[in-house]
Amino acid sequence: MTDAALLPRPLVTRVAGTAPWRGVAAPEPGAHGVVVTRHPGAAESYRLRVDESGIEISAADDAGVFYAGRTLAQLATRDGEGWVVPAIEVEDAPRFRHRGFMVDVARHFFPVEVVTALIDRLSDLKLNVLHLHLSDDQGWRLAMATRPLLTERASATAALGDAGGFYTADDYRTIVAHATSRHMTVVPEIDMPGHTHAVSLAYPGIACDPVLSPHIDEVVAAYGGG
Repeated sequence: MTDAALLPRPLVTRVAGTAPWRGVAAPEPGAHGVVVTRHPGAAESYRLRVDESGIEISAADDAGVFYAGRTLAQLATRDGEGWVVPAIEVEDAPRFRHRGFMVDVARHFFPVEVVTALIDRLSDLKLNVLHLHLSDDQGWRLAMATRPLLTERASATAALGDAGGFYTADDYRTIVAHATSRHMTVVPEIDMPGHTHAVSLAYPGIACDPVLSPHIDEVVAAYGGG
């Protein structure tokens, strides 16, 4: 993949006050376009410069090029059938290596198209980790060939009476591929050994009887409950 291919499409059609700009390939000298170069620096860092001569992006790695493209797209405003970006200089690098967002699809299931749309928005904010909470008492959300009853028996429900659902292996690959293309890591979470009511519905034999500490009896005796 070329550096230019890392930029979002469509991008911009001209820099404010300049002639029309087309494409993302390196322009001829004096033309108005995007030039992408590399520089040594912190991971994911970039520099963006826009002036009458065109647009220059210098980045430490592919992620930096991508984030520069997101910044450039956010600066663009509509101008008839094209886009315009202001003259500007930006130097940016992440303060935190892990910039995450957690989605609880166990309690409230979201279909693939919602998750991929969310990934797009998160990448605009330059977040780089998507944490998927895939199991809880309310439901199991990921098909597993070795444990088919998890989705057959424990995926149809969700919190507050919402409809459940689950991701097939292909669904999950789609989510991961979409995230990867935006320099985002997907972290799957399976709750164990607690929060396993859905698991016990599918496979009662692997569920253990609760073990209560004697202190629980003392609390119940003192404060009520049971």
